[in-house]
Amino acid sequence: MTSPSKKVWAYCNTPTLKKMKYNLPSGFRLSSSNFGLKKNSKKEDVCLIFCEQDADTAAVFTKNIFAGAPIILNKKNLEISKNKFRAILINTVFSNSGTGPKGLENAKKVQKFLAEKMNIDLEKILISSTGIIGQHIPVKKFFDQIPDLLKNFDNDIEKAGKAILTTDLVEKIVYEELPGGGKILGIAKGSGMIAPNMATMLSFVMTDIQIDPEILQKKWTQICEKTFNCISVDGCESTSDSAFVFCSQKYTEDEKIFFEKLFLVAQNLAKKIAADGEGATHLISATAKNCESKNSAKKLSRAIITSDLLKCAICGHDPNWGRIISAIGSTKENFDTEKIDIFFDGEKVFENGAPIENFDSAKMFQNFEVKILVDFKNGKFSATSFGCDLTKKYVEINAEYST
Repeated sequence: MTSPSKKVWAYCNTPTLKKMKYNLPSGFRLSSSNFGLKKNSKKEDVCLIFCEQDADTAAVFTKNIFAGAPIILNKKNLEISKNKFRAILINTVFSNSGTGPKGLENAKKVQKFLAEKMNIDLEKILISSTGIIGQHIPVKKFFDQIPDLLKNFDNDIEKAGKAILTTDLVEKIVYEELPGGGKILGIAKGSGMIAPNMATMLSFVMTDIQIDPEILQKKWTQICEKTFNCISVDGCESTSDSAFVFCSQKYTEDEKIFFEKLFLVAQNLAKKIAADGEGATHLISATAKNCESKNSAKKLSRAIITSDLLKCAICGHDPNWGRIISAIGSTKENFDTEKIDIFFDGEKVFENGAPIENFDSAKMFQNFEVKILVDFKNGKFSATSFGCDLTKKYVEINAEYST
C-alpha cells in the first residue's frame, strides 16, 4: 500500500490542486527562520509575514472558550487598530494556550519587542502560535532570534509554508491570479485537532486587492463557514484556530470575481488540511444533496465525515453504508428515510431507503479521495464537507504527542 505521505503529496499535485509557481501579492514580504523550538531540528519553526504599509484585515478565531493567549491579544489589537495590520509572527511547537496570565504576558513581550525592532505601532503586530497546549513560549529565544529574522526577508513562500507546520506531512499553499493583475496567496497548517468549529487550524491569506474592510470581514466570515468550518479530521476543536486575510490595497478588482477567487483559495486550503489529516490514507468528501435547508444540508454532510465508525470503514476499504445512515439519523434532521439514495465513489449502494444487493465494490476506493453522496430528495439545498479516514497511525501520533 502506498504510504500516507506519498498519497497526500500526490493529491496535492493533482490538476485541481497542483504544485505551481507562486507569487507574493504586492506589498508583502516573508521571512522564515529556525529559532530552535523543535528539538534536534534544523528546520524553520518561525515565520514572519510583513506588509510594507497598513493592510486591512479580516479574521475569524476559535470558539473554544480556552482560546490561547495569541487569540486574546490579536482580538484586542485588531479592535484598537480598526483591523489594520503590518506584521504577524507565527511560531510552531508551543501554542501558548492554557498558560494563564503569564502566557498572555509572554505574548505581549514578544509583540512589544517585535514592534520596537520594526518601528511599527504595537497594535498592528499580531502573534500566532501553534503546538502543544499548556507550554509557555521561550521568550528569550524569540528575543535572541528576531533580529536575524528581520534581516532575512527572502520571500520564500514554500519555506514559509513549511515553517508553520506541526504534525503536517506537507505544506499547504494555494495561489490565484485575478484578471485585473491582483493576486491571492494562502498558506495554512493543520493535520490533527481538526473539527468543524473554525476548523482547528491556522490560515493566512494575502492579497493586494482593494476592498471595503466591513465587506471583507462579512464575506470572510461567510467563506470560512463554508470552507474551514466544513472539514474534520478527528472531531477535536483546538484552542488556536485562526483564519486571516490581509489586503494591501494595491489593485482594484470586480468584487464578485474577487470573492469567488477568495472562496476557491479557502476551499482548497481546507481540502489540503483534510487530506493531510494525521495518519490519513484517504480524503473523504461527503455531499448531502437535495435537503430542505442550507443548515440541514451542512449538518448532514458534517455528520458523515465526523463518524469515527465510517472513518474506520474507509480505512479498511469497507463500503459500509450502515455507518452513514446511523450518522445522518442521529442528527434528528427532517427527511424521509424511505427516499434516500447513497453512493460510494459513484456506485449506488442504497436506494429509496433499502440496500442494493449486488453493487460493484471493485469500483470503489481506487483514488485517494473517496466520494460519498447522499441524495435526500427532500429539497433543493446541498452541502459538501471534507474529512479523512481514521488509521492506526493517527493513534500512534497522538499517543505520544506531548512526550
